[in-house]
Amino acid sequence: MQVSECPFCGKIDPVNVLFQSDIEGVEACPAFMAVVCDRREGGCGGVGPYKLTSEEAEIAWNTRGGKECPRTI
Repeated sequence: MQVSECPFCGKIDPVNVLFQSDIEGVEACPAFMAVVCDRREGGCGGVGPYKLTSEEAEIAWNTRGGKECPRTI
């Protein structure tokens, strides 16, 4: 699945799917995943909803306000 640009800063390259335990500044259960605009790669630090799978996290990131985002990488 392709992930849309960050809704906060508009960047595409630093957007990754990470385990919750790998997200900077978050202490949590490693079983959950989220799409993140990774600060370590020049992103803004925006984090999408936490989900059980990477596919669910990507779908949640790409679906905003109940509609699909048109731009993807």
